Amino acid sequence: MADGVGLVHMNGRMYDPETGRFIQADPNIDEGLQGLNRYSYVLNNSLSSTDPTGYFSVKDFLRTALAVAITIYSGGSAAGAAWGFFGGSVSLGQALAITAIGGFASGAVQTGTLKGSLEGAFSSLLFFGIGGSYGSGGMLSRAIANGVGGGIISELQGGKFGHGFASAGVGSLAGDFAGEVNQKVGSSIKRTVVAALAGGTASAITGGKYGNGALTAAMSQAFGDWAQQASAAEASSICSFSCQPV
Repeated sequence: MADGVGLVHMNGRMYDPETGRFIQADPNIDEGLQGLNRYSYVLNNSLSSTDPTGYFSVKDFLRTALAVAITIYSGGSAAGAAWGFFGGSVSLGQALAITAIGGFASGAVQTGTLKGSLEGAFSSLLFFGIGGSYGSGGMLSRAIANGVGGGIISELQGGKFGHGFASAGVGSLAGDFAGEVNQKVGSSIKRTVVAALAGGTASAITGGKYGNGALTAAMSQAFGDWAQQASAAEASSICSFSCQPV
């Protein structure tokens, strides 16, 4: 509470309870017509939502959680997880298709717009490609690559490069610290959840939206992690055929 000036510090922004408005603009445009008002509190729907941070409502948390769950399932399906849509046998075309579809669905849940859905599909394919290319590198190189990808995505969405870089980069580091890359389903899922929490926090700290950062970090970890495993499995199968001593 900032009693001296009659305002409430919501961590992200200052809120005026008498007018029901923030005194600083939200750095991102929210959904619908109400989202165009960057000073409004939870889209003028305070009876069903709260905003404990100044950027992120509780209702949005459930939407982000569902988007992250879709990301985890589609990422696992693309890499041939036993519990995935295709089971253990997945072709490259199927992997790319489920990656794009999963990203599209996650973007749709998170934003509720066609534009956001298409951006989600692009993001998932981008992180899948980064994971396949930088999977054999160290944690720092993967984090930088994912950070650059996250920054590009943030720019395309009308945000700032730094917000996307922080969320994807920090999320990548946090996910890698959560456990070494391996074939354990539980470990991969846990790393994605850890990455989402860390990425969302990094985004909020740098002035972005928690939900956007969480989903970006989840995509970078899930699709990158699974792409790395798929690449390793492919290399192993090739070597088992061609690397035998004569």
